[in-house]
Amino acid sequence: MVEDKKREAPHQGGAPAPRIYSPELQPLMQSLLATLANIDLEYEHEIKRVGRSSTGAGVKTYLMERLKERHRERRSPYVRELAALEQRIQHDRAA
Repeated sequence: MVEDKKREAPHQGGAPAPRIYSPELQPLMQSLLATLANIDLEYEHEIKRVGRSSTGAGVKTYLMERLKERHRERRSPYVRELAALEQRIQHDRAA
């Protein structure tokens, strides 16, 4: 990732120029990121709901752990696919 920062040309105000991905890859990346954001939002909503409930502390702890595990399981395939996509992008840039 450090190498990417070296390749990015400064944009107005010294900020890096936005990355532009191939038309083939950009929709996939956006879809993966949107899916991960939705999963995270649902997780946060469920955690808050459990936290506000009148359920006992022991049950809340159990439910929070189950939600955390489920969150990790739901995210996992998308994170793997995003990592593979990022490797593909790196490979394409190096070629």
